Amino acid sequence: REMTILGIIAFGLFILEEAAKDAKGDWYYTFKVVHWALFTIAVFYVGLNVLLYVMSKKFGKKWDEYERKDLIDHTKIIDRSRQLRDKLNIKPLEQHSFFGTFWLRGFVRNPCAFLEYQRCVEALSFHEIRRDFLRSHHLPHEFSFTAYLESCLQHVCLEFSEVRDSVWIAGVLIVII
Repeated sequence: REMTILGIIAFGLFILEEAAKDAKGDWYYTFKVVHWALFTIAVFYVGLNVLLYVMSKKFGKKWDEYERKDLIDHTKIIDRSRQLRDKLNIKPLEQHSFFGTFWLRGFVRNPCAFLEYQRCVEALSFHEIRRDFLRSHHLPHEFSFTAYLESCLQHVCLEFSEVRDSVWIAGVLIVII
């Protein structure tokens, strides 16, 4: 929809530009600038949508990998995260603090261990959220939480990439003024 609207606006500007070509005044150059601005906006919009698509696929693969891990792997991940937490000297309450310095100290001390610890915490968080979701909605253990998350992510990405009508109206008013 957004690309169609940009195309219609660009075509309208092209027609006005051709009509103003004979006038050779400020209008001609104004149309050129607006035309190039619309082209730049369209390129950024397409780039943003490609980036959203690539990121959503990356998240989907990661979630699928987490969901495939069974209970034995889950226990191994818990043990490994405890080992890494002890190695990095991270206190239990400190690991949940967003503004704490544990992540900086951990990364500086041992970057590989810290990144592995972050992946363990991510996997454990995924399993905890999945377990709580299945319990609260009374769903079977076989329910594909990853498919549900991917569906939610798709709706969020579509909502994020959609340009609101108020933005289009504001843009037209700015161009007119």
